[in-house]
Parts: sequence; C-alpha cells; structure tokens
Amino acid sequence: METNRIYLAYTLALTFVVLSMVYLLTLDVVEQDKVSDNSFLSLRVLQGKKDNDSWFYYEIHYADSLLIRQNFVPGIAGQVRFKTRENAERVGSLVLKRLNVGNSPVVTVNDLRNIGYSIEK
Repeated sequence: METNRIYLAYTLALTFVVLSMVYLLTLDVVEQDKVSDNSFLSLRVLQGKKDNDSWFYYEIHYADSLLIRQNFVPGIAGQVRFKTRENAERVGSLVLKRLNVGNSPVVTVNDLRNIGYSIEK
C-alpha cells in the first residue's frame, strides 16, 4: 500500500515536470534585448512567438533572478499583448524607474497616457 502511494507521487511529479517542459517548449522566445541596467535591476524586452502569432513582453530582473514578467499590457482590461517593442519598452521603463526609486510598480491607464503609450489595435 505504501509502495503504491510512493509510486503515485513519483508518477504525478514526473507528469507535472514533463507537461511543464512541453508547455515551455511551445513558447519560442525569438529575440532578447537588454534595455536598461544598473547594478541590481535590469529591463529586458523580448519577443514571443507561437504558431503565426508574435508579441512583445518585458521582464525585470533583480541581479540574476526574474522579478517581473509582464506578458500583457497592465492597466488595460483583459489580456492585451504588447504588439510593438516600443510600447513594451515604454511601460517596462516606467516600471523599472518606479522600482529603482522604491515606488509601487502598479501601472494605470493614466500612466499609459502620460508615457505616450499608443493604443494597439
């Protein structure tokens, strides 16, 4: 009975690992660009691609650790992706600037307007 539980636990863990790897392999990061850097925080704007769809997103790293991965435009309802590198970079730079001075990284619609974010269609 105990052997069956251990076998089941190993099987579930292995299944989770395999499914996670398959999912990560379906997302193809095709471009990486380090935009801003100081001794602790850095911003990277990347392009994702899956099938015939491509989009941009940004990551903020603290030293070598991923702190934020923003796949969707913050402050806008729904899951709207960044369609241009410039928009992802503008928003990511705002968040990076806020984190560098110790402020909240939350982005509102007014913040998007203030940085010249162009509404993507």
